[in-house]
Amino acid sequence: MRRLLMILALCAAASCREAPKRAAAPPAPPKPARAQPPRQPNFLLIVVDTLRFDATSLASGRATDSPHIAALAGRGISFVNAYSTWDETTGSHFSMLTGFATGLETPVNDPRLSIPHQLKEHGYKTFGTAANLMLSPKATPVVAAFDDYACIGDRWKSMTPAQQRAAEPEIAPRLRAYGAKSTDFNKLMAYVTGKRAVASLREQLDRTKAPFFGFVNIVEPHDPYFPDPAIYDPKRDEADLARPKRFDGDLRNRTLRKVTDRALLKRVAASRKRVGDRGWQTTFDLDDKAMAIYRRRYQCEVREADAVIGEIVEMLRERKLLDSTVLIITSDHGESLGEADLITHAFGNAGDRESTHRVPLLWVFPPAYEARPGKVDVLTSLADVAPTVYEIAGIDWMPIANRAPVPGTYGKSLLLRMSEAARRALPWTARLPAGAITEEQRKQFRSETEARQRSLGYLQ
Repeated sequence: MRRLLMILALCAAASCREAPKRAAAPPAPPKPARAQPPRQPNFLLIVVDTLRFDATSLASGRATDSPHIAALAGRGISFVNAYSTWDETTGSHFSMLTGFATGLETPVNDPRLSIPHQLKEHGYKTFGTAANLMLSPKATPVVAAFDDYACIGDRWKSMTPAQQRAAEPEIAPRLRAYGAKSTDFNKLMAYVTGKRAVASLREQLDRTKAPFFGFVNIVEPHDPYFPDPAIYDPKRDEADLARPKRFDGDLRNRTLRKVTDRALLKRVAASRKRVGDRGWQTTFDLDDKAMAIYRRRYQCEVREADAVIGEIVEMLRERKLLDSTVLIITSDHGESLGEADLITHAFGNAGDRESTHRVPLLWVFPPAYEARPGKVDVLTSLADVAPTVYEIAGIDWMPIANRAPVPGTYGKSLLLRMSEAARRALPWTARLPAGAITEEQRKQFRSETEARQRSLGYLQ
């Protein structure tokens, strides 16, 4: 018994000895600091002239329609019910750059009320490049506010005859490929290419310091629908369309056939009145085969413009600007391709609204904003671009809005809708101190934004 007690005591003593200490685990690596959105982000507004919403991947879901836009949409917020204020270049760019839906012929058509001027007042550098001749400072006065501005169409018009002839080797092959006449308009449109727009934009970026507001207009989808012959061969790429016997691919200069059907005469008269008696903008003389050709050429030019966007994004990547730049991709108006018996645009807002006014509107934020990609189906217009830019930059735009010629005709900030789509505070962090956004700050910002929209009649 005594021996058993001794054995138990020894076992108990052994169990009370300290277990050997294990080596301390290495400390966990510190979590990387959360990237903060830039306090003054750069902006680059990319306008693809004459781009219908339904010609892009944003509408079709087919990446092949506009692959670069589709890639950007993968990290952006797309407003899928966006409409231009006008079906022509000057009016829609006026709205886009000022926020005024109306007022083109009033005192608010003033460069001092535009995005480039207002952002300059807050320390931004501003630059712009436009391919379209209608965006010269004479035709669209608000562009005069840019620090650095180039209009490629204006450059062509200011050339001497000898200088224009020097450009013929580049222009003539394109016109020959489509059997087009060597008119002033056709030569102009063959000159104002995305290649030249990118070259101008590159030079402006290289001489501009951040923060900046940049603007570029790409004109490829605009008629006369002459895609680059290097990527589109009419004989090869239209072989399956059974070209009609009478087809003149030079849209503006084609010989119009008379309509003799009495049942059509009233429609013809009404349509010609709508387009200012410019018969070439009606489609009564164009059969289904001809329209199919024009649509295919237009879609190819959309892809050309999309490729230019890809070059611009790469340009920003090379300069390490994607982490500090908000990209805005849209169009000034759409294009009628047979709807309402019309072709092209500029019908005094009297054409088919879905074809001539519905446009893409895509916002792509730097990664630090952690914006969740998504689609927003609320009705928006190009007049909403300016107040949204101001809101992101932390600028009070109400004093400008109050100058609208008619109350309620100034755009609205889309920031609230973006936050709902992304389910995160995203852009308003630019206005607040660095650090996490508190729930109280989030509520305060939402309250401020809603109050502004109510004051303008957008919320009841």
